[in-house]
Amino acid sequence: SQHKLYRKKLNWSNIHIKTVKILKDFAKNNPNIKILIKVKVGQNSNKNEYTNMPKNIEIITEGAGHKYLKYSKVVIAWNTTSLLEGIAANRFILIPYFHSDTKLLKRVELKLKLKKKNYGYSERDFYRKLSQLINKKYNKNILQNNLQSLNYYLGNRDNNAGLRLDKFIKNNLN
Repeated sequence: SQHKLYRKKLNWSNIHIKTVKILKDFAKNNPNIKILIKVKVGQNSNKNEYTNMPKNIEIITEGAGHKYLKYSKVVIAWNTTSLLEGIAANRFILIPYFHSDTKLLKRVELKLKLKKKNYGYSERDFYRKLSQLINKKYNKNILQNNLQSLNYYLGNRDNNAGLRLDKFIKNNLN
């Protein structure tokens, strides 16, 4: 049985198919830009959606995706911890957000509190924002995203969660 908040319209596969099509078009129009598509492990994907890809798209089907972050400028995902990893790695974030039921979506999605520039509200808007982010100068010393989501989900916005845990254990085991 499916979860009570499950809605076919909000299923990632519909958004995924549209996003892959946009990335394909973007790759064709920008042959010097390399695009990595990391397929979620265990995803029942339609292999046909990854056929006839431009040469500058690489499909990765195995292993964890976080190791590719250091090579990435923009992280594109929807409602996955990959977004938290992208925020922690200080990468540009772009979320495909072309849904019809955004009221329900707000109840079930990760609470990221990102800016409107991080959301593609239509396929055209997504393409335009992707182009802007790709062409934007990236500076690793400038904070690219709001870190509230890291604090909310991980309690580690300041990178001191390990120290706090260590202190807690020492204080409570003695």
